[in-house]
Amino acid sequence: MNINNKTIWITGASSGIGEALAIECARQGAILILSARNKEKLQLLKSQLVNSDQHRVLPLDLSEPENLATQVAATIESNTIDILINNGGISQRGSARNTNLSVQRQVMEVNYFGTIALTQCVLPKMLAAKTGMIVTVSSVAGKIGGQSMSGYSASKHAIIGYMDCLRAERKLQWLTCINDLSWLCPN
Repeated sequence: MNINNKTIWITGASSGIGEALAIECARQGAILILSARNKEKLQLLKSQLVNSDQHRVLPLDLSEPENLATQVAATIESNTIDILINNGGISQRGSARNTNLSVQRQVMEVNYFGTIALTQCVLPKMLAAKTGMIVTVSSVAGKIGGQSMSGYSASKHAIIGYMDCLRAERKLQWLTCINDLSWLCPN
């Protein structure tokens, strides 16, 4: 897939998979919107990217999904989002029996509700334009639960289920919801 001059919004861009995606997408000529909680890390990443002046930093906290629509309204209004990469998230380790409910809720707020909230903000404009791609980075833990990751695994099961339903509801070829990134680096 050619992503040259495509606007790609990456959440969780300040480290890990998100940072690697930003570097690769910029190398392939994409125009990026970089989001995560840490503005300083995002600014540093932006400064190191190819064509750094084309990219934009938009700090977001996915743990507050009810505030996302207000935070992103101007960005959505002023940009065509060709691809939304939902990569932001947090992990959790601890036995199901000993993990506090507050921790379980926090993981769901970020990994599930935050991702849904941002997707629902971007989706109407994609539907109106009849173009767009939503990519959600999940985990094998979203398919098969394991020891010491009950909250994390539950949140990933939930987001996979949501994206599967979104894909089924839309039945539109141009709206693609995928759970892997092989299209970006086919080799």
